[in-house]
Amino acid sequence: MKKTILFLLALALTVLCGAALADDEQTYQSAGFEYALLPNGDAELIQYLGNAGTVVIPNELDGHPITAVRRNPFYYYNGSRDYGAKDCTVSVSTGHPYLATIDGVLFGMSDRKLIYCPPSRSGEYEIPQGIWNIGDYAFYDCRSLTSVTIPDSVTSIGSWAFSYCTSLTSVTIPDSVTSIGNYAFDDCRRLTSVTIPDSVTSIGDDAFRRCSSLTSVTIPDSVTSIGDDA
Repeated sequence: MKKTILFLLALALTVLCGAALADDEQTYQSAGFEYALLPNGDAELIQYLGNAGTVVIPNELDGHPITAVRRNPFYYYNGSRDYGAKDCTVSVSTGHPYLATIDGVLFGMSDRKLIYCPPSRSGEYEIPQGIWNIGDYAFYDCRSLTSVTIPDSVTSIGSWAFSYCTSLTSVTIPDSVTSIGNYAFDDCRRLTSVTIPDSVTSIGDDAFRRCSSLTSVTIPDSVTSIGDDA
């Protein structure tokens, strides 16, 4: 009996260690960027590691074309009190296979995703028609942004997408949006009211945390999931 138990424990540890190794992703650094390799050998951009105010994103890294971006590559987190988004003037190399900039904002073209808005952006901003996704951390730390208009082509708002947009007073969420990610509007302390359209089915954890000026929220019957501390 004891041998059987020991064998089962050893087998369980082997499986767990194998799973841990499978999740241990290898990343690479090149030209001031961190990236991972996709199964087809293309590069997935993870983070910009430099501190330059003007950044040109190349077509490829170490010979691997950049065809995906995991999240806002200019967001950084170096500890519990050291986090934010680097304020950079971003452009991409001519003929980039995936990325483009429009009016200083970075987009992914194949998945029509808004990836990065510089934190210095101020006033009102209208997302171009045809964009499907607002990526994770896309508007993170845009503290002078007062209003954002989201077109009816957008279907999802990513995690932390508008976090720390502390001057944001107005945001229009169209009927096309089906999900609002975790911490999506965290610390939007001047946001006064939110109307969630009938298309939304899920609201993530902490989605409206620390929205201290919020006095009115309308939630439709379509919502089936509201996260913790939303």
